[in-house]
Amino acid sequence: MIINKHIQPYKMEYLTENDLDNGNMTVIIDRLLEEVGSDDIFIDIGAYIGCMSVPAIAQKKPYLTICVEPNTRAFPILERNLKTFSGTARYELINAPASDIDGGVLFQQAENTGSLTRSYDEVYPKIARVGVTIDRVMEIHNPEHKKVVIKMDVEMSEPRVWKGMKKCLKDIKFVIIEFFFQEWRKQNMDAMEFYDEIIRDGFIFFTLRNEPIDREQFITYAEGFNDDFILRR
Repeated sequence: MIINKHIQPYKMEYLTENDLDNGNMTVIIDRLLEEVGSDDIFIDIGAYIGCMSVPAIAQKKPYLTICVEPNTRAFPILERNLKTFSGTARYELINAPASDIDGGVLFQQAENTGSLTRSYDEVYPKIARVGVTIDRVMEIHNPEHKKVVIKMDVEMSEPRVWKGMKKCLKDIKFVIIEFFFQEWRKQNMDAMEFYDEIIRDGFIFFTLRNEPIDREQFITYAEGFNDDFILRR
């Protein structure tokens, strides 16, 4: 079994072996460990079982870590992993879908994931849940307007989550966000429209290697399968 180098020191509980090393996990954690500071708030939106949160909270000990994870199978494992590996660091766990509204939403839970937006190939029921905006989370947990670092991976619900964090954008210094381009195209979602919205909100796109990306370059990325990007002010 392959275990990502960043989580090898932690004997984390997991659902499947693939949880411990997949996609861009290594370089995403590299960037988070570079960016998260001791006086920052780190928000892991789509925290799953905590593979990003555990190294960040254990090694960087931010002022506060907030993990948002709606999947009811993953959430108890997230709870146990954070309890085991957080030490004395402060954290909050939220078992709800991050959304554009605070209130009732329809959430489609798959085996290990779930989405407000994505239509899965398998038939999973849509369940009534109570969504939460990041604006509301920050209103409660960040009255001092500390700087915020975010990792967002929410199965194509990123545009809705973004609309629910407009009031706190000024406090956000760094975001890692996933674009699942292939599935966006299948569902006629406009990646360029979301790109333009993020740019209007004052952020600049970078690759995970910290290379700046302009609009023409992003169009090329949008023709691919999926990718993760850094957003900075």
